Amino acid sequence: MGIGSVEYQGQTHYRVSASGRYDVGSANYWDQNAGGDGIYSGTSAEEAVRVAIMNAIADGAVQGLSGAVAKALNSSDDLDAALTTALKVRDLEDSLGGIAGEMSKSFRALETEAAERLKLARDFGLDVVAVEKKNAEDRAALVKKMAEDQVGSLQRLIEDMTTGSQFEGSAVEHRTALLDAIGKARTDLDAGVEGAADVLANLYGQLNSVSKDAFGTTGQYAADRSSILDQARAAIAANNARIEAAAGATSDPALTQTNQALDENNDQNATLIALMQSLPAEIATALTSGSGTITLDVAALAATS
Repeated sequence: MGIGSVEYQGQTHYRVSASGRYDVGSANYWDQNAGGDGIYSGTSAEEAVRVAIMNAIADGAVQGLSGAVAKALNSSDDLDAALTTALKVRDLEDSLGGIAGEMSKSFRALETEAAERLKLARDFGLDVVAVEKKNAEDRAALVKKMAEDQVGSLQRLIEDMTTGSQFEGSAVEHRTALLDAIGKARTDLDAGVEGAADVLANLYGQLNSVSKDAFGTTGQYAADRSSILDQARAAIAANNARIEAAAGATSDPALTQTNQALDENNDQNATLIALMQSLPAEIATALTSGSGTITLDVAALAATS
């Protein structure tokens, strides 16, 4: 499929070729005997884009869809109506999948956002490694949230039986188990895991109580108590330092505004061609991601500066 424009009698005419084998300005554009396969020629950029998208969809350019969603996408010559129907079919598929379907939907939405972040990083010179790290952290957080939603109560029961009030064993053994759990919680806190500070505070409180039961007023209890206070204060100081560093990294508003300025002097044909190259993938992304609705404003897409 090809799309472009030609000047004819002082007006810009937009043309769409089904295969793109011929330049839209070619004499063979409409001549089917010569292999031409023109499917639109007119002064409306909006209509040219719409015809080209529908032709690309009919040719299977939108990949990664289920059979039902693909069928819905081809159910109407009206692009907006076809997209609306396809989204409804996709949402119905997710609902029929139960919990697994909803989880898959959440992961698809996350992967779409992750891909967009990487594209922005590569296009505008951001730290790709840092973006990939952020994406990995978000995946881990989503896995953790899903686990909490599904089996969080069971996990808390295990923790209570292995380090908490239902621990079976001596006070010294309980203390050892708490120290191991504290080590893991401190690692989470250093990594910025949400809720790690609350977990650590609870474990420190338990350790203080268990140490007193195990050692009474001996030097070991005093050492444990002092260590708990030192570690808690160190964690607070480290967190405050991170906050101060983040506050100091705030960019100058004027510089930010300058960096966000866009160059709108794009060549008309190049804009249309780039648009048509990207739209099938964007439609596929919208239909396979977790977004609930999309509206394709073809008039806005067709407008050029």
